[in-house]
Amino acid sequence: MVLVVVAVVVAFSCWRWTFANDAQDIQGTWYIAGTQKTVDVTADGIKLADDVTYSYTIDEGAKTLSLSFGNMEGEARYRFSFDRQTLALRDGETTWGNSLSEDISWTIAALGRAIQGEQASPELSGDSTMVLTRAPQDSSSEGASGAAASQAASRGTASQPVASQGA
Repeated sequence: MVLVVVAVVVAFSCWRWTFANDAQDIQGTWYIAGTQKTVDVTADGIKLADDVTYSYTIDEGAKTLSLSFGNMEGEARYRFSFDRQTLALRDGETTWGNSLSEDISWTIAALGRAIQGEQASPELSGDSTMVLTRAPQDSSSEGASGAAASQAASRGTASQPVASQGA
């Protein structure tokens, strides 16, 4: 039994911290889920609109982004889907331990869905979240969260991941 637990912990640790390169995988063009609105991510910036680009640094261990825009700073939590084609962001600070416990429970549930042949969304709980996909989606087939993201994006309030003023 101990060997099984150790094997599971090692497998999860390898998957979470060494399987992929988050700093590389986050870069590129993403689409706000349920829309054709783009978010462009470079090695050091997240462009939400022509005049809104956040600078960021990534902490792959804690699965967080430290963001800044002008004199505002904030933090966002992120999680990729297993296939790395969907990315969820949640505005606000989080701890390494909270991130880890959320990922453990999500991974167990996602593996259960994968066994059933379903794709698990990497969505994070919370009010200020954004789900991004690699492929644009037809807005006529939006789900509730896609419709909300589309409406927020069209108003210019799409869960922009900078929470507080600071220096």
